[in-house]
Amino acid sequence: MSIIDLGEVTSASAEPRPPGSDGRLTRQVALAVVAVLTVLAVAGSARPEPHGLHPLWSAPLAGGDTFYLTGDTAFVNRQNRGNRAVLSAYDLATGKPRWSADAGATVTYLDTVSAAGVLVLPGETAETAPVPDDSGTGTVTRLFTTSTFALDATTGAELWREPGEARSIEADTALMVQYDNRGRPNRLRLIRLRDGRTVWTKTIPGIETWAVAYRNGRPDVLVTASTRGEIAVSGYADGVPRRIGRVPWTPAKPESGTYTDLTVIGGFLVVNRTQMDHTASTVYRLDTLAELWSADDSFGGVQDCAGFLCVSDGFSTSARDLATGREVWRLRGLRSAWTVAPGRLLAGDGNGDGNGNGAYHLADAATGRILGRPATGDVTFSGPPDPDLLILKAVGPPLGRTSVTWLDPATGDQFLLGAVDRNEAEPCRTVRHYLACVNDARLIVTAVG
Repeated sequence: MSIIDLGEVTSASAEPRPPGSDGRLTRQVALAVVAVLTVLAVAGSARPEPHGLHPLWSAPLAGGDTFYLTGDTAFVNRQNRGNRAVLSAYDLATGKPRWSADAGATVTYLDTVSAAGVLVLPGETAETAPVPDDSGTGTVTRLFTTSTFALDATTGAELWREPGEARSIEADTALMVQYDNRGRPNRLRLIRLRDGRTVWTKTIPGIETWAVAYRNGRPDVLVTASTRGEIAVSGYADGVPRRIGRVPWTPAKPESGTYTDLTVIGGFLVVNRTQMDHTASTVYRLDTLAELWSADDSFGGVQDCAGFLCVSDGFSTSARDLATGREVWRLRGLRSAWTVAPGRLLAGDGNGDGNGNGAYHLADAATGRILGRPATGDVTFSGPPDPDLLILKAVGPPLGRTSVTWLDPATGDQFLLGAVDRNEAEPCRTVRHYLACVNDARLIVTAVG
């Protein structure tokens, strides 16, 4: 992999400026700010709401290019004339180029930067031979990833290239899945992120899906399922089986929208059998694989809602106790819900269309109580430990402007911050303090604060 020159970077501001700063703070204002900060520090108060938007910098981003944000870096994936990826890293606060490298392969998307500072990327792909589709009148082919490579996120140096696809990337490991020539997974390996060395490997013919269970924020066990419903619960760190059993199973038929998958929530295993939009879920104890209860009324899928199982019937979302199936609360008129902050869910009415028409409600995960007023627009948010929730909505004139509202994840209060230039067909991304959007073939980074 060779290091190459970066594209043009323009800066609207050398670095993020404090909210309301114009370089002319009077002594009185400065003393007031110090007093406020002292009170917050002593009281241990939550973060105060942000007060505005501050344009920082922009860089070229053509159609088909992708980007990914971490807490302090923007990674950009550009395709050169040979259809090979050129990967670039920018300082998120200033737009200063850090490194750029020819990936030596086509990279279809940017994946994940781990806590270990490793950028994990899909490498080569393969296509299966044509097989009959479910209608029996035609054939289909499937693409699958055959290799993965990793770069040091700080320097761009290549760390390793390994066969398989990275499907579970943790703080310092990745679970690699390898496929046969028909695109069916048949081997699992756990590797170390910094050097790609194998921790354990196992051949599992007929495996169809898998899920990872966590304990105290770390991966604890790996649950795999075969096409015949054979369930194996293994230690994530060593790959050693702890429990083997069998559950009713419907083999996947992607062409007709039929598939079965796994969800692990705490000490419970949830098996979801989906056909088109209808999902039937059965809950088992993870340690014994004993069946506990079933739900057959989901038309929008099921979600982990902060320790409950959220089930949508197409008109409302209910939270079920995982041990008993008892309904704990119900949000009527809201067809989906997902965790956005500790103890907080964001529930939507299902009318989002990319043009700011979807309505979202912040809810307390324990009680289902709605907090604040509805937020209308498109939602982008950063994850824990310090989440930001931003509501984006098209405004005009002029066309191409999008208002940005901060939604306080603690109270549901909303604060209009300003507007940014944005191509509504491209999703924005956010991490703590920053918002990145695409407009007029440029990546535009804005400070939120």
